[in-house]
Amino acid sequence: MICKYYTAYHLLFPGLFLTLLFTYSTCSINNTQDVSIFGDLSFMEKNMSINDFTNTKQTVNDPRVIDIVNDFTDNTQEANDSRVMDIFDDIDLLEESMAIDGFLDTVSFDEMPTRAIEVRSILGLLEDVGAFTILDQDFYRRTNPFVQRNILDLPLWELHSCAEPNRWIFGAHLFWNHMDRSVFICKNTNICSYLDLDQTTLFAKLDELSPFIKASFPNASIIEDVLDTTTITRLISLFRNFTAQQRRIGIMLHAWRQWNRLELRMLLPFYYIQRNIFARPAEQSAIEAQFGAIDADEQEAFEKNHAISDKVGFGDFRLELDYAFYKSDTFAFRAGGLITLPIAFAVSKEIKGTSFSDCTDQPTFNLQSLFDLIPEDFDPDSVTDEDKQTAKEIIIGDICKNKNGLLLGALDRLHAILLDTKLGNNQHLGIGLFLRSRTSLSSLLDEFDWAARISFNNRLSVEYLAPAIETRFFIRRNLASDFSARDFTSDNEIIQEDNLQFIQTEIVNKFYPFAIKTRIQPGAILRWTSRWCFSGKVWDLSIGSDIWIQTQESFKSFKCADQALLNRLDITNGKTDFAYQFKTVASLGFKFERPTYSVLVGINAEGTSWNRWIGDDITVSVNLEVNF
Repeated sequence: MICKYYTAYHLLFPGLFLTLLFTYSTCSINNTQDVSIFGDLSFMEKNMSINDFTNTKQTVNDPRVIDIVNDFTDNTQEANDSRVMDIFDDIDLLEESMAIDGFLDTVSFDEMPTRAIEVRSILGLLEDVGAFTILDQDFYRRTNPFVQRNILDLPLWELHSCAEPNRWIFGAHLFWNHMDRSVFICKNTNICSYLDLDQTTLFAKLDELSPFIKASFPNASIIEDVLDTTTITRLISLFRNFTAQQRRIGIMLHAWRQWNRLELRMLLPFYYIQRNIFARPAEQSAIEAQFGAIDADEQEAFEKNHAISDKVGFGDFRLELDYAFYKSDTFAFRAGGLITLPIAFAVSKEIKGTSFSDCTDQPTFNLQSLFDLIPEDFDPDSVTDEDKQTAKEIIIGDICKNKNGLLLGALDRLHAILLDTKLGNNQHLGIGLFLRSRTSLSSLLDEFDWAARISFNNRLSVEYLAPAIETRFFIRRNLASDFSARDFTSDNEIIQEDNLQFIQTEIVNKFYPFAIKTRIQPGAILRWTSRWCFSGKVWDLSIGSDIWIQTQESFKSFKCADQALLNRLDITNGKTDFAYQFKTVASLGFKFERPTYSVLVGINAEGTSWNRWIGDDITVSVNLEVNF
């Protein structure tokens, strides 16, 4: 249920801008006429204490506004619309969050004017509502993906029988791995560290325009809460702590072969991975108390198409080969190499969610077409259900399908960065070295027979990941001269058209980071797993720790990207940083032995104690292995 509320949050800032724009334009276009700027205000009545909204009279003497009116009429239009606008109802939270029903109640797609609004008038109106200042502020703080630890690197796969293996071991772990809160940056698990929720420029402009907008209403009290940035901040605070969850469920197949001093080990996982947007139960309750419940069927459709990404398939294949350079009854030291082959592939996708792999192109946005939607006679009765649905799909998108709407597309672009992930190392070949040691406690306490059953085991490895091509996302940052160098008051039609195209592109670029094919050099991975192990006649018990470290990644090159664009992209904030995870691991195994083989059934668990740039996760597994 929470995912759809999250959409309202994500679209709140563009929604505020569009609401401000169309509120002002509707007030301005109708000179001394009755207009319905907002229709059904059930959301505002419920959440902002707006209990009345009546037809109002406006008088505006802005020459740019008069130009807009003259394009349609001889400056006298009537619209007797006292209907209300429901911003957050059970049918479409997204439309209502941006006052779109109120806007659509005044437009028609069937009866369009034969002449478009002049570009000069559109630019003037955008300047009046502070659009240039607002667009000059960044919405994305960062665009890096989450740091992902390969399923092969979890410490549970080291927890085989504590006794020295025989010639062959075949086994499988049935595992469940869950990360409740992903880390966006450093140790911060809240999405407010990734997106700029403060938007001080937007709120400052809203405060600046509040007296002007209030002056347009005879009864200004009815819109005070709408323009109250404190109220808006309170609503935004409900979404600041949203995060992403991840779960991996599957089976880890493993085999072990020993020849005197030489050992060979193989690992191959088959698993299901899912990521989704998440809020804590207390936050969900607060949001439901604020906005009310949502239709379950529509919520399920939204989550399927916009809020969950999942797939099932094989992960990478790992091969380890080591040699015992020293081996005695009380101590063994082994050294070897490993290779991680990037063979991961999905058998099936979009099981409970969707794939955002196609959300990579920059869309187009025709701002003039939105102004051209304003009908010549402002007759709300001329708006058909089909007209409204068409407008919703163009501006917002279809919850059950997507991906044409500008705003739902912006949400999907965010989820393409955060939720869409690979099953393995993202096609990076891994090559490494490792050391193993096993020290029996009997080397210190040889007078006790039980000391021979206790050992201290270590595994230390370093792995290099080769460069490979990935799709990464980067935000285009503005220069101070981008807006100041333009003449938005020019009467030259060529300059006007260029300015309008510039504004349209800026709207897209603000909410759509660029997808660039990037040759990435991942950071090197260092692992150290140590454990105390007790090997009894029937029971095995082990407890220990695991440290995983990955250095900062680097970008080698960018494919199919214009150099002028690359110079403006924020590359630094698109990278992951130095990451580490410290885990505690434990296992309990039951074994029974036969003359030619032994069988071990074990329960294993691990959890994160300290971490940076990667989330806390826990893993539980049940393993069955045969030693012969």
